[in-house]
Amino acid sequence: MPVLTWIAIGVGASFLLTTAVALGVARVLGLIARDVSGLYAGDDWAEIPISREAVPDEGRVGKGRRSLGPEFGAL
Repeated sequence: MPVLTWIAIGVGASFLLTTAVALGVARVLGLIARDVSGLYAGDDWAEIPISREAVPDEGRVGKGRRSLGPEFGAL
C-alpha cells in the first residue's frame, strides 16, 4: 500500500478515537451535571417560608398554652 493510504488510515483512526473519547467524557459530565441539578432541586423544602410565628418556651409544662407532649402533673 502506498504511504498516503497509511497516513489517511492513521488520521481517520485518530479522528474516530478522539471523537469516541470526547463523547464518553461528555456523557460522564452530563450524568454528573444531572445529579448535581437534582441535588439543587431537592433543596426546595429548605426555602419554604415559616407559616407561623415561633412561640417562646417558658419552661412550664401544661400552664398557659396546651402542651404537645404528656403532662407529668396529670398523674
